[in-house]
Amino acid sequence: MNRLAVVALGLGLLGPAAMAQEKISLRLDWAAGGWQAPILLAHAKGLYKSAGLNVEINEGKGSLNTLQLVGRGNDQIGHVDGSSVLRGAANGVPVTAVAVLYRKNLMSIAVREDAKVNSPQELAGKSLTTTAGDAQSAMLPAYLAHYKLDGGKVKVNAVDGGAKYRMVIAGNADGVATFGGLGVPLMQGMKGGAEVRYKSFDFADAGINLPGFCLIVNNSFLEKNGEQVRKFVLATAEAWKSLQANPEQAVDEIVQGNELLRARRSEFVETVRNLNAYVHTARSNGKPFGWMAPEDWRDAEQTATRVLDLKFTGKPYYTNRFVE
Repeated sequence: MNRLAVVALGLGLLGPAAMAQEKISLRLDWAAGGWQAPILLAHAKGLYKSAGLNVEINEGKGSLNTLQLVGRGNDQIGHVDGSSVLRGAANGVPVTAVAVLYRKNLMSIAVREDAKVNSPQELAGKSLTTTAGDAQSAMLPAYLAHYKLDGGKVKVNAVDGGAKYRMVIAGNADGVATFGGLGVPLMQGMKGGAEVRYKSFDFADAGINLPGFCLIVNNSFLEKNGEQVRKFVLATAEAWKSLQANPEQAVDEIVQGNELLRARRSEFVETVRNLNAYVHTARSNGKPFGWMAPEDWRDAEQTATRVLDLKFTGKPYYTNRFVE
């Protein structure tokens, strides 16, 4: 049995009572992790089922892959990073962002403390790992250029997703391009990672403004099933409130009955707590779960145009109608 099947069965995603309802396939951006906690908790607490929804959660292979699957209709709902939403909008992928979980850009550099890097400028002469094609690698050149570290002043090693963390833990690289709030707990949960201390530097501090993780929906499904989407967003919002009220209890509900996830409990709890720093921008303070500030998206478009050379047509690619 592969890991996806183990996680799916452990979370009770295919329970017989839910099979009577029409299935909604939700694709995560990656393997289950603390940054997806609102979704995982809503499922574990039976909130989707109580709303009359049969949600099947499937692991992903990166946000861009999830974007493509949702765009093609293989999955109805997806959990992806904000830069992937923008890539989809610029390239006509038929999806709409219906909620944002973290408004502030999560991308960051996590560096070993023994590398003696106290500011981004001190990355000069250091080595970083990244994964070719992921969101962080696409934005990393702009981040380094902001601090005048382009032109090879920082050695960047492109490796696979797991190796980029293992190299840092082993001391074969000084740091890694990751997502703030979750990269460090992930490394600390890996073999040898707990003995290493890290510092983090956010891409947002370099003016790289992008939303964090968003929920996207296939446009055809959205057009025909708006009420189901509304119920899904509201159930996820209810889980979010529980998560904020008692993170440890919420994580216990997520990992119960699943040996793989239970072994990562501490990582989940720390990730959930760390990500509170990324929930809001100045424009979203006081707004309900999932609400997206139009000005934040306009800033994100400018970033994507400058860094990724993306062009936008003005066609809507996000909506607040399910969260207002």
